[in-house]
Amino acid sequence: MSDARYQLVKELFLRARYLDREAREAYLDDACRDDADLRHEVESLLAHHVEKTVLKADADGARGTVPLPDDVPSSLRRETGATSGGAGRLARLVGAARRRKGRLGVGALVLALLLAFEAWTIARVQASLDELLAHQLQTVNDASVMALRQWAAAVQGDAQSWAARPDVAEAAAALAEAGDDGADAEALRASGHLERLITTLAAAVRHPEDVETPDGERALEDRHAHLTHRRFDGFGLVSPGGRVLGGHVPGNPSQEGLGEPVSERGRELLERVLAGETVLVPPELPNERRRFIPALGLPVMAVCTPVAAAAGRPAAMLAFLVEPSEEYAAILEVGRIGETGETYTFDERGLLLSESAFVDQLREIGLLGPDETSAVLRVHLRDPEADLFAGETPTALADRPRTTMAAAAIDEKRPGVDVSGY
Repeated sequence: MSDARYQLVKELFLRARYLDREAREAYLDDACRDDADLRHEVESLLAHHVEKTVLKADADGARGTVPLPDDVPSSLRRETGATSGGAGRLARLVGAARRRKGRLGVGALVLALLLAFEAWTIARVQASLDELLAHQLQTVNDASVMALRQWAAAVQGDAQSWAARPDVAEAAAALAEAGDDGADAEALRASGHLERLITTLAAAVRHPEDVETPDGERALEDRHAHLTHRRFDGFGLVSPGGRVLGGHVPGNPSQEGLGEPVSERGRELLERVLAGETVLVPPELPNERRRFIPALGLPVMAVCTPVAAAAGRPAAMLAFLVEPSEEYAAILEVGRIGETGETYTFDERGLLLSESAFVDQLREIGLLGPDETSAVLRVHLRDPEADLFAGETPTALADRPRTTMAAAAIDEKRPGVDVSGY
């Protein structure tokens, strides 16, 4: 039976049930006409819905006038009247109306309970899902942090191992002494100590020919027994006085910038290293005013460590360059959840320190320039307060508030998990 047919049968039944036999027959004749199946369905329902109401007779056995209760609908008042002849019919109608009202009340109560139970169930399921998601996010975060710490410790350990080698310490000490005595770039190149240092550390540094062979396979060189370390992407040596003493840096084969003083940032690192600390420097863009590490528009990382000296004070600072797009980025990529999940790092300024999986979208909405291919140190974690995909104009960068997550980490120094979104 279709929904429309069911609704029609139901409507005819509800109307016919309040009528006496004669009125019911006349009503069904008019309502059903030639549709025998329809009449049969209605009469079948009526046959299973027999209501009996017994009213007490008057003392003389006659039926008396029955007053109509206040809750009897006006339509029933018109149909039945209040005469003694309609008393039985009235009683049936009043009883049916009251029972119907009672059933409606119970039905409403059951429906309210079901809705309340459904809302409670949905809330419980949502709370369980939120708890599960929070646990997953915390697990991914903890695993990523642990992996980064282990990687950082390994990188620092490798740098310290190279800096502790006697041949490295000897060449570095000789270069540092010449540099702080005023030797210029030509004198540093001609001293022989720089060439000896580059030769000694050649096994620690990746060379262009090591990257790929013509057939696409990585070339492997024979290594000495002690070369169990990772391959860095270059190195530089800085004297205790803050002068660049040389090294091996991709993009600068002629050692331009040799003998120049380090930047202010470099001096801050030098002080920490000369105090005995090994420092892993997060991704930075090279200073365009400094020629020794060419500003190629790509971020670099470095691990700076003291070079051992016999007198106790470090002889120099040895800085190894680390390519952030390799191991550092790979650790964070493992922490991505699904196709849209993103695990990234940022600094105290709210600048991305790791690559985003959505560089194309960032270019599309204008957060990256049309020619920029990396989000590292270019995207600020700030709310543009506009729908950039809809073409709305963002507020000025300086006026944009940090995102909720960035503000909690940078401004409030508060760890935590937010599964509600913002």
